Amino acid sequence: MKLSSEEVLSKLNIKNKNVSGILFGDFSFRLVHYKANFEVLDQKEIKGLYHLLQESFIHHIQSWTRKEPIALKSGSLSVKEEKRYSDDALREVLVNAVAHSSFEKHGGGIKVELYPDRIEISNHCLQEEEAFINKRFPKDSFSPNIFLVKVLRMANFSEELGTGKNKIFKYVIEDGKREPLFEYRKTSNNYGIWSVTLYNEKLNENLLNLFKSLKAQYGDRRDKNNKKKKVKVYLTKKRHTCR
Repeated sequence: MKLSSEEVLSKLNIKNKNVSGILFGDFSFRLVHYKANFEVLDQKEIKGLYHLLQESFIHHIQSWTRKEPIALKSGSLSVKEEKRYSDDALREVLVNAVAHSSFEKHGGGIKVELYPDRIEISNHCLQEEEAFINKRFPKDSFSPNIFLVKVLRMANFSEELGTGKNKIFKYVIEDGKREPLFEYRKTSNNYGIWSVTLYNEKLNENLLNLFKSLKAQYGDRRDKNNKKKKVKVYLTKKRHTCR
């Protein structure tokens, strides 16, 4: 059964709250396309930050940056579109921009800039975010929008707070691409601009082969965690059965 927009807002418990205005109201982000010589091709404001989280927006990014329109899959009649970025990495960067923006400063100031060779996503943030800029794999994080983060998690757009940067590195390395660039620029005593750059250069075969070799040798940590969970569930059930 398809729910109305009112029912969706009520189900997420955000009807008539600031979060609904951020995701579906007048809060906007700027989308800019650049030419090869770095001149602006076009730009526009898009209202409703929910548009950033939709699969159609990721598809737009992939389509615009794709240098070759199609690539024929060897040994098959099917046609597969070439992707210059990891879908998962894009998804994570966009969700993080929404989750960590300082909305009292220029409505969050989220900007998505598409260049032929890279994408830059930036947002206004509190000064506290600077502490995480040089940490490669931080285990903690900070967000001024705890309720918004909780809503994004309920809607399955994100997981626990503090895992975003780790995941972005992981997805990029798995894709055989150059590591992402994280930057922080101070704008005042209390605020700054956080930005993430993903590159769409051709994959690094050596890096990709190294990753595959390490994964084959040590396995996927997620698989090990899932096995531990299954064992734990099994033991719990066994214990109850014994009783």
